[in-house]
Amino acid sequence: MKKLHNQKGMALPMVLIFTTVALLGLLLVLQTLTSEFKGNSIRTEQMTATFAAEAGVEQMISFIYVDQAKVLQLESNTCILPPELTTELNGYSISIHCEINSDQLKITSTATKEEAETIKNMVTEATFELLKQGNQVQQLNIMNWETKPQNGGAS
Repeated sequence: MKKLHNQKGMALPMVLIFTTVALLGLLLVLQTLTSEFKGNSIRTEQMTATFAAEAGVEQMISFIYVDQAKVLQLESNTCILPPELTTELNGYSISIHCEINSDQLKITSTATKEEAETIKNMVTEATFELLKQGNQVQQLNIMNWETKPQNGGAS
């Protein structure tokens, strides 16, 4: 094969250009995959924290339906948290607070996880209308149910 005068020495620059373009393309693909993986990890953590916080409220509602006389003291407008409440779920510690104001019940559940010097909190606040008959609750109607990160939370 006969080399033309103007092609002499072009192989090395062409290989370098092709290699550089290929590496830049590979870096772009790797960066995209890494950021997608991190985003999916954050969304998974948020879903887990939300599940843990909402599970605390749902468990409290379950205790109210099973034995409301033990949990709700309607005469004194107080809630007594049963000792059987779950305190940990999916690596999150769960704390529950309950308030009664005349015809409303507010349950707040906080899911907290300490990880690598950061604290992640997700809070679920649920407000219910109490439909009473005498000293018994006949029905709970949901007025508000909100789950959100707190103090930087699991976001």
